[in-house]
Amino acid sequence: MKPESRLSPTPGNFKSPRDLKISRLRACFLAALILGFCGLLPLNPANSGEWELSEAVHTLVNGEPIFTGEIVELRLLMEQAYANAGQEITLELLQQFDLNARRALIHSLLIRQEARKNSISVSEEEINDYLKTYNIEDTELNRRQAEDNLLFDAVLRAEMMPTVEPTPREMTEYYKKHKEKYSIPRLIQARHITVPKASPETRARELRMIQRIKEEAMLPGADFVEVAMKHGATTSDRETGGGIFFPETKGLGFYFPPASEQLQNSGLYPPEMIRAFITLKAHTISDIVESPRGFHLLYIENERPEKIYAFQEVQIDIFNSITYRKREVRKREWLIGIINRSHITWHNGDEIPVAEIVPLPIPEMR
Repeated sequence: MKPESRLSPTPGNFKSPRDLKISRLRACFLAALILGFCGLLPLNPANSGEWELSEAVHTLVNGEPIFTGEIVELRLLMEQAYANAGQEITLELLQQFDLNARRALIHSLLIRQEARKNSISVSEEEINDYLKTYNIEDTELNRRQAEDNLLFDAVLRAEMMPTVEPTPREMTEYYKKHKEKYSIPRLIQARHITVPKASPETRARELRMIQRIKEEAMLPGADFVEVAMKHGATTSDRETGGGIFFPETKGLGFYFPPASEQLQNSGLYPPEMIRAFITLKAHTISDIVESPRGFHLLYIENERPEKIYAFQEVQIDIFNSITYRKREVRKREWLIGIINRSHITWHNGDEIPVAEIVPLPIPEMR
C-alpha cells in the first residue's frame, strides 16, 4: 500500500494554493521531461504501456519508499510558487527543485521513523495550535512541516536532549542586537515645488521665481497644495499638488521614511531634497533648496514619529524567532547523525551521495 504523502518543504520558502491539483498526464509529462532528463526517474511501464508514475518507487529510506509522484508534486508546488513571484524558472533551477524536494521528503521520513520508534504522534489540535502560534498559513504543506517540527521536538524530549527554547538572557541579547527590526522609522507625507534649471545663464531668474513662489506659499491662509498645483513644473506636479512618489508604496500621498535607502537609491529626487526632508519639521515650509536639477521648495504635510517597540511588546516574536532557528540548527545536527546511521538508496539499491541528502546550512538570524 502506498504510504501517506510526505510533503515537507523548507519552512518559509514558499506558500502554495490549496486547490493546486496535479493531473496524472501533467505529472507524467513533467517527470519524464525533468526527472528523466536528470537521470532520476525509474521507468516502470504498466501493462497499459503507461508509467504508473505516482506508484513508482524513487528512493528507499531504511527500506521505506518515497514515491516519484510525491517528489513531482512537491517540485511542481515549488515551480508554482516561483512562477507566482514572477521569477524565471531555468533548467538549473528545476534540477535544484528536484534535489530540494527529495531532500525534504527524506528528512521528513527520517523524523517520522524515529517518532514511530518512540511511539510518538501528533494530533490535529496540536498542529492547529502550532500554526496559530507562529502565524503560519494553514496549507497542506505547512501542516506537514508543522507536524514534522512537533514530532522532532517530541523526539528530542524522548531522547533527553536539551530544549530548543531560548533563555531570558538570549532573548534580551537578541532584542538589543536587533533593535532596528523592532522599530518603525519616522514617516512623513511631503510635497514639493521645483523650478528647473535651464542653464547657468538663467540661474538668477529661476532663483527669483522660486523666491516669489515661497512668498506666495508663506502668506497667511495660503495652501501649499494649491500653490504647487499652480506652479508645478510638470503635469504630474500640478495635478497632485507636488505629491512625493515613494518607490515602496508605488503611489503618491503615502507616508514614507525620508531616510530610507530605497528613496535615496531610487534616483527620483536629488540628494539635496532628501537631506532637507530628513531635517524638516512637520507643517513647515523649507528654505529654498538648490540641486543640479533646480530650486526646490519642500513642505511636510504630516509626520509619524519614530517608534521603538519595548521588549515586552515583541518578546513573543523574539521567542518564536530564536526557537525556530535553534530548532532548525538542532534538527540539522540530529539529521546528519541519523543520516550517517541510515541506509538511503535509489530505487535500484545504489546509495545516494550524502551531499545530496544532508540538510543545507542554517543562515544566521537577522
